[in-house]
Amino acid sequence: MISLEQIRILEQKVNRAVGVVSRLQEENRFLRRTLESSQTKMLELESLVNTFKQDQKEIEKGIVGVLDKLDRLEDELCETDGSQPAPRKSTKKKSETTIVLEDGNEDGEEDKKPSATQEELDIF
Repeated sequence: MISLEQIRILEQKVNRAVGVVSRLQEENRFLRRTLESSQTKMLELESLVNTFKQDQKEIEKGIVGVLDKLDRLEDELCETDGSQPAPRKSTKKKSETTIVLEDGNEDGEEDKKPSATQEELDIF
């Protein structure tokens, strides 16, 4: 037969279990809200990153275009002066081609340090 004491002990254990379940449900709701908020923020940041990447591509494209125009202008000026145009540096990315510097060395060879004007103009 079940005694009154056993019923009280069982009731206490059930009450503790209900409390634990309630606490875990609240924690679960909090974690779900936090996850949803974090995912929303992540999507916003991914969108910003994609926008920045696109802007960066457009900026690089514009810079390359301007540098090409400057090269053509320099060539035209040299032709009108009768002098020989200066050798061009490649505006392609390093991974696409080996850049030949004005001193004739391939990029990466270190015979001499470039002049201050070369360092200022070498943006790629």
